Amino acid sequence: MSRQPQLPQNFQDFDFQHAARHAKDNRECVRLLGLAFLQQNRTVSEVAALLDVSNDAVHAWLYKFKSGGLEAIRDQGGRRGRKTLIPEDRYEEFKDAVLLAQQQKKGGGENSRERHTVAARKAVPCSL
Repeated sequence: MSRQPQLPQNFQDFDFQHAARHAKDNRECVRLLGLAFLQQNRTVSEVAALLDVSNDAVHAWLYKFKSGGLEAIRDQGGRRGRKTLIPEDRYEEFKDAVLLAQQQKKGGGENSRERHTVAARKAVPCSL
């Protein structure tokens, strides 16, 4: 059986449910709901099961709250993943070239090799 985590002294003062209703994105809402469940004396394992996340994720939310308050719980951006390499000023030109290549192709849709070929002809770096 999982035990209750040690909560900060001012933890009960926050209205996590209200904050979750006004969260800017779903991930932030889930984190705030997790803290609201902890406020209701649920264990970390119970919260993790309710929200379909790992126990480590719930502990991380609690640690972030302890160290930085509500602001630390909010999504800080900078999520991983490859960024698009097409410069904004060349995006429309690249899009038009891909659409033209699709129209000229006989059967099937375009694939990543064809997008890179179009990008090479247009001298546009591509990571689509």
